[in-house]
Amino acid sequence: MTLRASRATVRLVSPIRVTVPVTSRKSPACTGARNYKDALAASPTGRVARIDPLVPGIDLAGTVVDPGGSGLLPGRSLLVHGYDVGVAHHGGWAGLARVPAAWVVPLPDGLDERTAMALGTAGFTAALSVLALEQHGLAPGDGPVLVTGASGGVGSAAVAVLAAAGTR
Repeated sequence: MTLRASRATVRLVSPIRVTVPVTSRKSPACTGARNYKDALAASPTGRVARIDPLVPGIDLAGTVVDPGGSGLLPGRSLLVHGYDVGVAHHGGWAGLARVPAAWVVPLPDGLDERTAMALGTAGFTAALSVLALEQHGLAPGDGPVLVTGASGGVGSAAVAVLAAAGTR
């Protein structure tokens, strides 16, 4: 599968592997975020990197150009984050990253690659948390919701998502 984004191209070489040529992360066209975990992975004292050398970048986004038998449609936007990306597997800052197809998450309609990377892993995690709360019955007007760690990346994103949904 091959993906192309404003800053990333992802190619699935087989049905289970994705290859991602990524442009420079300093370029405005680059589609990947900078995260605290990336800084830890780049630091010799960060104790995050599990391989050496390591190209950091715990997330990246792109659009399918060649699905390579994965079942994804050409032109479909997606992101890759979590798992071992940027920790034990070269990440989104690489000129070329190759990841298992199982790590790929299709982006919902209306969410482009650049916005996905602006939200980043923290925004993705917050959205999943809020979705789980809603699936368990949380609705606006149910009363205030306590978000622990609201000053951090995931917590502040969760507060923003909850507020936009009309929850206090």
